[in-house]
Amino acid sequence: MGSAVPLRLTARGRLVVRLLVLASLLTLTLSVATFSRALLVGALAEDGTNAGVSAGHSVTYQEIMVVPGETLWSIARHVSTGQDLRSVVDSIAELNHLESAGLVAGQRLIVPITK
Repeated sequence: MGSAVPLRLTARGRLVVRLLVLASLLTLTLSVATFSRALLVGALAEDGTNAGVSAGHSVTYQEIMVVPGETLWSIARHVSTGQDLRSVVDSIAELNHLESAGLVAGQRLIVPITK
């Protein structure tokens, strides 16, 4: 057998390897974030003690995308079923760790759906 020749990369080859490593790390990070969010939603769905939910009602959670012109109040009005809108708005803000009531079109939110 012949002797092994050491691998030598050009500057372009090193750049490609670095980009592949970064892309792999980004994919891994996004996968972990998505999995964590799914675990959070699952854990919240098992816990029926959410603010604004009365006894005897089951709660599920859904991820929605904010459309232009939507507010926390309009979303709460849409997903509430006779509950106090203030508590639904508070629940949405708490679930999504919102520091203000301002929403941006395209933003994704987790909202409680009471049945």
